[in-house]
Amino acid sequence: MTIRHLRIFVAVAETGKMSAAAELLYLSQPTISQTIRELENHYGTQLFERYSQKLFITESGRRLLEYARQILHDFDRLEENMLTYDGKTPLRVGSTVSASGIIMPHLLRELENRMPQTDTFITIGNTSHIIQKLLHAQTDVGIVQGDIQSSELIAIPAVTDEMVIVCSTKHPLAQQKTVTPKQIEQHPFCLRETGSSTRTMFERFVQKYRLIPKIKWEATCPDTVRRAVLQNNCLAIMPLRQVAAYDCRGQMHIITGPMPDWDWPHYFVYHKDKQLTPEIKVIQEILENCEWPDYSDTLSCSKLIDNQATF
Repeated sequence: MTIRHLRIFVAVAETGKMSAAAELLYLSQPTISQTIRELENHYGTQLFERYSQKLFITESGRRLLEYARQILHDFDRLEENMLTYDGKTPLRVGSTVSASGIIMPHLLRELENRMPQTDTFITIGNTSHIIQKLLHAQTDVGIVQGDIQSSELIAIPAVTDEMVIVCSTKHPLAQQKTVTPKQIEQHPFCLRETGSSTRTMFERFVQKYRLIPKIKWEATCPDTVRRAVLQNNCLAIMPLRQVAAYDCRGQMHIITGPMPDWDWPHYFVYHKDKQLTPEIKVIQEILENCEWPDYSDTLSCSKLIDNQATF
């Protein structure tokens, strides 16, 4: 059964004659008759009764007519919309929360300058969330931090950031030039949720130094983390550029040093089967060629001492 079968059936039902349907559809009358027989054989029921060379629709025919009209209506709308569709769809970009505040504003501004006709749709989530969207073709490209484990994805290092431990300048650790991991263990942390790159960084840190951390807060929003640091005397792990962007009043103090994977790159990620459009190639070019400032010298800072003998 095809759309053609349904269109012929509706024409016969509405005109009441095979000959009239044939004239309406510019087909031969034998073609119309053959199509109706095919439909009746397909559904195993009689669609029309024939009395004195006149057609009368049966109850089965009325039921089919109700569905056929709706199907043809939807099909015609589909044809009209697809044939008049200009082919333009938003470029879907997935971004981790940290990248959304550090990289995305510059990236979108540059993309708009170079390709002003590009329409974009941005999705913000943690690393695992964006990776799942890429794997299920729900976003076109992603800018994420952390490990990309899937062999289905291509991950290109784009912007390298440094992860740091951060506290308020009023925090006791901010008064020290050097800090040991054991000292850090004694203070409460505000952390991002499981699945975020910063949470993964923290878990590696405590595993390396065999720490038992005091996790007081868990938040999905970096601004909530910042407030917990400034107002609730918590420690946190954040990207250095994010700290610099938030710390416009010099209220935050960073602790930096030899943590595992201290350098934490942002990756430009897409599915290996994804067709790279001109817009996607421009995004990659912007990320590769942008010169990002170094903020480390402008912030209050202590050094983490990797001295496991202190344990």
